[in-house]
Amino acid sequence: MANHEHISGSFGDELEAVKNKLLEMGGLAEQQIKMAIEALNNDDKSASNAVISRDELVNEFEINIDEDTSRIIALRQPTASDLRLVISVTKISTDLERIGDEAVKIARQVKTLRKEARSRTNYAEIKMIGERVSNMLRAALDAFTRLDPQAALEVKTEDKLVDKDFAVALDNMRVLMAEDASMIKSILCEIWVLKALERIGDHAVTLAQDAIDIKKPIKGKIMTSIEKMNEFALTAIDNTCLALFKNDYQEAENAIRDSNNIKKYEDGVLKALEQSKNSEEVFRVRRIAENIRRIAEYASDIGEIVLNMNIEKVSKKN
Repeated sequence: MANHEHISGSFGDELEAVKNKLLEMGGLAEQQIKMAIEALNNDDKSASNAVISRDELVNEFEINIDEDTSRIIALRQPTASDLRLVISVTKISTDLERIGDEAVKIARQVKTLRKEARSRTNYAEIKMIGERVSNMLRAALDAFTRLDPQAALEVKTEDKLVDKDFAVALDNMRVLMAEDASMIKSILCEIWVLKALERIGDHAVTLAQDAIDIKKPIKGKIMTSIEKMNEFALTAIDNTCLALFKNDYQEAENAIRDSNNIKKYEDGVLKALEQSKNSEEVFRVRRIAENIRRIAEYASDIGEIVLNMNIEKVSKKN
């Protein structure tokens, strides 16, 4: 009993650690947005360069979180709500990385705009929209942390207002281009910035949706196919570990051969997924299948280690 509690506690600690890492990544992405808008508003080249250079940190967070979640799935074998949480963390880190990319796009426009005639009216609109999408991102991450569907719905409502602001700003910029041809190049850059902000808002909505979807279980044939795939992968791990403990070359070869059949089970999941018309569910299930496939690949890696150990043993004898 004590051992079970220790394992559960450790698993809880791992989940909390990866969630904290995700929130840290979210804070960094939010800072990137704010710095990019400030660089644009203040014509600050050094600030724009800082946004571009810091993008590597955002990318590193995504890689680390992906590694952490893959390890949790492989070693802890989470189920039900825990599994949905882990998959959601992976998905959100991908969206945050893309938000970081959009911030970099804005920062790069600063260098072009420094050489062109500019409209402060456009900047006021850009700043306002930038602040709104930044607040949306913060609210979306908060909704996910608290698993608050109502807060998530408020983010989606805010996105509709941002879309309206975007349309108005776009119309104003088109009028300015028609009135003053000398500003066409700078306004086109500003439109690029607006579109980047709109995409950031869309990603924030995707994050908020995870706070809603995480409580939605996967049902029917899709879940059955996932369970079969997961069972196969776990059996593959057991077999290769047994081969490792016994240092059995033949069992290792058999385990490697068997683990390669994971593709058949993955195809079964994707076949069952064809019945789903929910794009969010499709993404979640694909991520689950991908992570389960990695478990089987780890099994094959263990088998390869056993083979190499036996080859080395034979070589030493000779």
